[in-house]
Amino acid sequence: KPDTETAYLMLYAYEILNQIGVPSPQEGCARLQRLAEDYGEAHPVLKKAVMRWMPDYAAYYGMHYDTRDPKEIALAVMLRHSKHTDLAVLSALNWLSRYKILESKLYAAHKEDTAAALHAVYIALMRHYAEQKHYSFPVFLFGDTKREAHVLFEGAVFYDKNPDREYDVRLSPMTVYHCYRGQWAVERYCSHPDASKIGAFLRTFDSLMRD
Repeated sequence: KPDTETAYLMLYAYEILNQIGVPSPQEGCARLQRLAEDYGEAHPVLKKAVMRWMPDYAAYYGMHYDTRDPKEIALAVMLRHSKHTDLAVLSALNWLSRYKILESKLYAAHKEDTAAALHAVYIALMRHYAEQKHYSFPVFLFGDTKREAHVLFEGAVFYDKNPDREYDVRLSPMTVYHCYRGQWAVERYCSHPDASKIGAFLRTFDSLMRD
């Protein structure tokens, strides 16, 4: 790989964002990914920008997007916990928490039973919060749905070829992009996971299971 300055690489990224010399959005997405992988270590500013632009790129061109953000992956598991295994739920909570239950003596001694019990307690607390507190336990832990104005390809040189369209696209289980005549907004589910609250939940569960 040639030793290329960040400004030149940024210019190349702008060309991809605008589909200049790119045969398809799918190829453009692949080129952005390779750009970040090949030059990201030497040019961290470039990598940060490209990784920020990639979901925008997928939303603008209506593509499927596989997030690589471990936090978003974990939140997606919790949003659809009933479709996932007990161990997947435990692992997701562990990633989002300050208290690492995967490192606990309880989990080391009883992996499957601990995962099953934790998932059952999580479901029970969802019901308790809904029936007794008239509130959502997932919202308590992970934050509510939040919609904010969004600058598409922030910091890049980009020409919107469809400024008048009205457009909605679900990019992932956690994120929906909305466009109304050139004005973009992003709606995020589980917008503010609280590592302290999740940690307190896991620590309390661990303590009660060991007593």
